[in-house]
Amino acid sequence: MKNYFLQKFERELLKPIDRIPERFREVLKYSLDGGKRYRPLLVLASYKSCSGENTKRVIPIACSIEYVHTASLLLDDLPCMDNSPTRRNKP
Repeated sequence: MKNYFLQKFERELLKPIDRIPERFREVLKYSLDGGKRYRPLLVLASYKSCSGENTKRVIPIACSIEYVHTASLLLDDLPCMDNSPTRRNKP
């Protein structure tokens, strides 16, 4: 069973998608779907080791880090940066 923090994180991660133009929603859902989620877990572990148990405060920070990471992956895949014929093993 998934960690409680990761379940909350996954719900929060997709909330802002409803506020963006519809034509971008599928792209973002695809980009944010899946992954190992090591970065959010590292944020949580750091927070817990320093200050405590209220993980509600740290979830937005973990989401922000995941958004920045995802953006870096998308920007790296732009044709002007990397002209690979496949993305995620798909043409």
